[in-house]
Amino acid sequence: MVDLATQLNEMKTLLLSCVNSNSKSEKSNLYSTLLQLQEHSVSDEKILKMMADSCHALLELMVGDVSDDDEEIAAQALKCMGFMIYHPSIVACISGT
Repeated sequence: MVDLATQLNEMKTLLLSCVNSNSKSEKSNLYSTLLQLQEHSVSDEKILKMMADSCHALLELMVGDVSDDDEEIAAQALKCMGFMIYHPSIVACISGT
């Protein structure tokens, strides 16, 4: 079984590769998996740290996807973004740059 840290790296890579893709279902599934990883991160400091370190790249993707025409993608991106901007360990890593 793949550990959560490896799974987070794979999710980030796959989300970045979907930026110009028309695969709506793939992107929705990736956000769903990312949301599950976020839920697991509450009890895993390593994955939480990795999310904090990846927050800029992930948030940039989420901001674009929140306004996606596909309601499912927009909702999933908004849920993931909400987790990141309200978790104290992650929001502390977000800067104005």
